[in-house]
Amino acid sequence: MTDLTVLGGGAAGSRAAILAAKAGLSVTMIECGESGGGALHESYWPYRKLLSDAGSQAHDKVVKSAAKETKILSDLHEKTLSSLGVDVINGAGRIDGLKGRNYKIEVNGVRIETPRVLIATGSMPFIPDIPGIDTSISNGFVITPKEVLYSKLPRRVVVIGGNIRALQVAAWFAANRAAVILTLPGNSVAAELDSGVALWLRHNLRGIEYLEHSDITAINGQRVKLSTHAGRRSVECDKVVAGAKRAPAARGMGLGDIGIVIEDGAVVTDQRCRTHLPDVYAAGDVNMRTLSAYGAFAEAEVCVANILGKHETVAYRAIPRIFNCGAAGASVGETEESARAIGLKPICAEAKILGRAEEGFVKLVTDGGKRLIGAHLCGWGGEEIIWELAAMMDSDINISGLRPGSVIAETAVRAILNL
Repeated sequence: MTDLTVLGGGAAGSRAAILAAKAGLSVTMIECGESGGGALHESYWPYRKLLSDAGSQAHDKVVKSAAKETKILSDLHEKTLSSLGVDVINGAGRIDGLKGRNYKIEVNGVRIETPRVLIATGSMPFIPDIPGIDTSISNGFVITPKEVLYSKLPRRVVVIGGNIRALQVAAWFAANRAAVILTLPGNSVAAELDSGVALWLRHNLRGIEYLEHSDITAINGQRVKLSTHAGRRSVECDKVVAGAKRAPAARGMGLGDIGIVIEDGAVVTDQRCRTHLPDVYAAGDVNMRTLSAYGAFAEAEVCVANILGKHETVAYRAIPRIFNCGAAGASVGETEESARAIGLKPICAEAKILGRAEEGFVKLVTDGGKRLIGAHLCGWGGEEIIWELAAMMDSDINISGLRPGSVIAETAVRAILNL
């Protein structure tokens, strides 16, 4: 018997296991992948390291250095769990049902009983249904963002998808002087970001060919066939990167069999990260609410707080999204587009920031000039500054003393960001 069983050892699962163990609960964590999960091994951290070192030394040395530092962090993560008494089991867990008030979980042929379960299995690369892609994956021609980190540098590469992760991959190749084609389903890149930030990134990242309104129709050998807004096109390349888009890893655990609600593959949760079953929670990418390590941390903290009898909710609107695609950046809250979509009348301020080690860009989104409801930054330490802006949003500070237009652009940017 264990007080809490955590399925998944990534950002959400590990954070929850550590907090619960520190609170005195006995914790079992079941993980079938690498210690630390995707955020440590295949997402923000390794790409940040690679992009910061790109061009300063040979490709092989950069990759080895990133792998070495990732291994150090992974080992530290395992030692932390061990020191707190978390029982880590390598394998794939499955919830078999209820026995009295306890859930039955099977892993490696062994049954565990537990009164509380946290589902934190994360996400996996979404592989589009393209003729020839299965063969191309098996022979190594098509790879995912994780394999990008440790594969031989290609001379010419096609990256599928226009989200921020795809842009990050494309930037890594471009920084190493590979010819890069980034396919976009529409005419914009990183559509999940504010349009101003996305445009700034597009203009400042060099060496990437953006193929708008494009769709890969087939892969045959080293030739990629595409349908574009301008007509059909065929490209020969060394590698294709698929899987920048993510899908929740919720299959094979028996979740639907015991009554957990699944929508579009994701576990449905409320603001307290509760599922439809008592004492079963879900946090991280598996519920597809934030798709970020910081979001996973916040959800894990709320899960443990509620398990301990508190009544806390996740402040989703104040969770920053931090990225690095050669130009580091951060975003929190509503974009101008999302604010309009929910019926607000946003007043925005944009400014380019000069005078630091690199040029930067900031865009603030306000609700009629009264409250800060979104902040979007690129360059010059935006990933540190964003936390102050997130706290300002979460506390609903009234900024009506500031005026729209250039006054917000000059006064708010300088006062809030201490420029």
